[in-house]
Amino acid sequence: NNNSNKSAAQYLGATSAMRMVENLASKQERAFERLYHFLHNHLDLNQASTAHVPTSSSNMNSSSSLMRHHHQSRLSEDDDGMDETLGHPFVRRALIVLKHVPAYYTHTLELIATSRRSEVTRKFLLALTSGYNGMAPIEMKAHDPVNYVGDMLAFVFRTISVESELANGLAFADDEMKMKSRDDDDNENEDDMDDVNNIGTTFMSAADVLGDALGGVARPLKSRISQVVASLARRPNDEEDGQHQNPHHHLGGSYDGLNNSSYDEEANTARIRLAFLYSICGLLLFYRSAMAKAVNKVGAKKEILKDDDDVNDMPYHPNPLVQCLSECIEDAARAYMASLKVYCATLDHLTSMSNESQAHLCQTVILRLCDVRSTSPGFGPDFDKDSVGLSEAASKALSLENLCDTVIEAVMTSCKNIDDIVTIKSALMGAKKAGLSSECSGKWDEVVVKEEEKMIDAQISMDTNYVIDECGLGSIASALESMKAVYIEGMVVSSHPGLSEQSLQEAMKKFYTSLIDPPFPSYDNVKDPVLRKRARNKIAENVLNIYEEIYNIVSGENGGYSDLKFLEHNPDQVKALLQS
Repeated sequence: NNNSNKSAAQYLGATSAMRMVENLASKQERAFERLYHFLHNHLDLNQASTAHVPTSSSNMNSSSSLMRHHHQSRLSEDDDGMDETLGHPFVRRALIVLKHVPAYYTHTLELIATSRRSEVTRKFLLALTSGYNGMAPIEMKAHDPVNYVGDMLAFVFRTISVESELANGLAFADDEMKMKSRDDDDNENEDDMDDVNNIGTTFMSAADVLGDALGGVARPLKSRISQVVASLARRPNDEEDGQHQNPHHHLGGSYDGLNNSSYDEEANTARIRLAFLYSICGLLLFYRSAMAKAVNKVGAKKEILKDDDDVNDMPYHPNPLVQCLSECIEDAARAYMASLKVYCATLDHLTSMSNESQAHLCQTVILRLCDVRSTSPGFGPDFDKDSVGLSEAASKALSLENLCDTVIEAVMTSCKNIDDIVTIKSALMGAKKAGLSSECSGKWDEVVVKEEEKMIDAQISMDTNYVIDECGLGSIASALESMKAVYIEGMVVSSHPGLSEQSLQEAMKKFYTSLIDPPFPSYDNVKDPVLRKRARNKIAENVLNIYEEIYNIVSGENGGYSDLKFLEHNPDQVKALLQS
């Protein structure tokens, strides 16, 4: 009996303990569920606030009434209050406690991210169409492509700054709570047990929350940037044909006087569009790099993240908005490269339209794009294609080396005079100041110098023949050349046709008279003063050499002239007169 009573007591004790554990477990489950529903109500994470996330201005109108009802009921238009709510110590502690039930915790984070996605997208579309926080609607600047794109990117970057702080608050809440609780030794085992219970459970990271929150902005942002790029890459004639199909055909079509009478010619229009495209590429590079750095900081430990840390060395977290900007950069670079090639292919047509030489068109477009590059933050000294995930093709397309190779190669064959060469040298000088590599500049300097020497020699040869004809030595020089072709030993110079004593007297008299004011070309059309002086000196040297040859042959032993009084000046005296 004693044994049976003891067994019964043990059974009843075990049963009672099990009931107590089950009762506690049931109460704990209900407590977690109540906490779960409390957070959903407190943060307004119900279905109505997250179900209709607009991704364009068209379907924003259909869902705006439902969204406005929920948002206006608890927050103002300028501040949704979510960041302040999530920063409250009670809410942060509640999220940490909810981590004991991974399903509740994960679902709550997903709803927070979805709610943020809806709110961020709403703000962006509101800023585009109606204005936000006292600012004018961004689409009011749609006629100004660079400022239009810049304002959109700046707004999105400010949004990333806010959302990254919110996401970091979620990520660091657990660490902060543990650091506070571990100041008390009694809670250390409890915290360690929490870590053990969560082994094998994967929760949304701060980067995941940020990615979901910003994902809704990627599509409308990319569509508008693509419309701007496509409009600028389209030729004016194509734009006129397709303006009824493209609602944004005016983008890039009227800004900076594209349709103004002062710019009413195709060459200027093409250069303005190229400059817009290049400037937009620079903006995309700058903001893509800045946003990638902001995203990479999200989720990093506060203890190890310092101001001097290089965020490029941190693990990369894929983000839909950063990926969107990378795709926009690639598209814009391709459009810019295609437009540049079209510009070079139509140089003949643009020359006839603008009454400017191809070299001048080359210089103008290179200097304009170099100015854009110098003022754009995306092409600054810290520009690194690897840090912005730029492909090799896009990096080459946006480089100064590609600009010079494409434009100068297209125009070199059309250079007709020295002024064209000087114009190209000026363009190269501007590209060097903007950061053109020494290898590329050295290559084109060599090509240009060779072409310059070739043109100068040809021009000087023509002008020398003109000068000696005007001076009276042309006929004598021609007669000497013909005599050399038939000369035999013992032949007398004066016996050759055109070299008689009377012919020489008349030619020398005219030549000495011309020395008072030599008929050298002024080369006023040559802009470079160094080249002007060099050409005139070379012509004087050629005239002196011709006179010296005539003087030596006529006064030689085979001259056959009875009286040499017509040779009034020796070559040194003529040289002094020409130099004076």
